[in-house]
Amino acid sequence: MINCYQKLLVFSAALLATAPFVAAQKTYHHQLTVVSDNDNYTLKKKDRYYTNGLTFQFSKLTKEGSAEKSKKIWMLEVGHKIFNPYKQNKHFKETMDRPFTGLLYVKTEATYITPAENVFRWSALAGLIGKAAFGKEVQQWHHHNFGLPAPQGWETQLKTEPGMNVQAAYYQHLLPVKEKRIVDAGVKADLTVGTLYTGMSSGLVFKLGAFEKAANSAHWNARLHHSQPVYQRNFEFYFYFEPSITYQLFNATVQGGLFTRKKDEYTTAIEPIFYSHSFGAVYAKDRWTTQLAFTYKTREATTMRANENYGSIGISYRFN
Repeated sequence: MINCYQKLLVFSAALLATAPFVAAQKTYHHQLTVVSDNDNYTLKKKDRYYTNGLTFQFSKLTKEGSAEKSKKIWMLEVGHKIFNPYKQNKHFKETMDRPFTGLLYVKTEATYITPAENVFRWSALAGLIGKAAFGKEVQQWHHHNFGLPAPQGWETQLKTEPGMNVQAAYYQHLLPVKEKRIVDAGVKADLTVGTLYTGMSSGLVFKLGAFEKAANSAHWNARLHHSQPVYQRNFEFYFYFEPSITYQLFNATVQGGLFTRKKDEYTTAIEPIFYSHSFGAVYAKDRWTTQLAFTYKTREATTMRANENYGSIGISYRFN
């Protein structure tokens, strides 16, 4: 069963390697991105906590940047995420350490990239947790088609509740703006308020390799232009590392809906502070961007038996 994930990783790595030969450089105004998250991408044969996610993103350049003005990019995202406890076999009640639930959402986001390579983002999200998010149905289909054991315990999933979030995020570039850098660093912070999640986080961003300035970089989905772009290189290929600390006040996927929680529903308490980091590789050229990433996160619920890990595969296609 793990072979399916291994083949997908091999395919993504092959696409990463062959992307340089795809197309000649042009200007593109729009971008489609698909991101798949799964704990099996780590090849550790685990299936727990944030176990699967799939997002579709449409990005559009709304304002070309300049030496004096910020570049603006608008994005619409539709996503689905699945959360499980430690086990989903017949013994799930003995190892229940966080709720079963899905999260189905739509998000709109605006990104502003300044000439000094600082980045500001705001977003608004509306979604559903619980039965109406179809976590059970998606996971059952996934396990059936990939030859995995049927998950058990979904009858205890969270009650359905809609929710909304707003978020503001800021990235401060730290190093001098130079041509053809191979090392870069910055600090980031974000604040999220809403009925699905409320909290804040701060962290660092490190990059090593061949990358463009922020307004032209795949790191910010910014390889979109109205006029002929001036790139420092023919491509981007770099590694990144992003550690962060999060302080959470509310998490509906752990604590249940803010307004629909019931005494017979399994919920648990959040860990107020947790640490996470992501590291990965990005290749971008012409129409395509490919990304492979790994995320580690300490316990976000007080009852969780273990920390969590998952991998991500992202592919972007640009067009006019």
